[in-house]
Amino acid sequence: MIRPDFAQWNQTSDHILRLSIETEHPPSRELLQMFDMIETVPINAARWIQEISPQNETLPPPV
Repeated sequence: MIRPDFAQWNQTSDHILRLSIETEHPPSRELLQMFDMIETVPINAARWIQEISPQNETLPPPV
C-alpha cells in the first residue's frame, strides 16, 4: 500500500487536505484526498476508492 511521507515533502496532513479542497483538477484532488485519508486513517486504499467514488476517467484502466 502507498504510504505518503508528508515530512519528506515538507508538508503536513492539514496542508495536503487544504490542497485537495482547493485544487481544480479532479484527478489531483482525488489523489491528494486519498493521500490524506491513507495517512490519517491507515486502511486499505481500495476501500478509500470506494469511499470517495472517483470519476472513472481519473483511474487507470484495469490490467
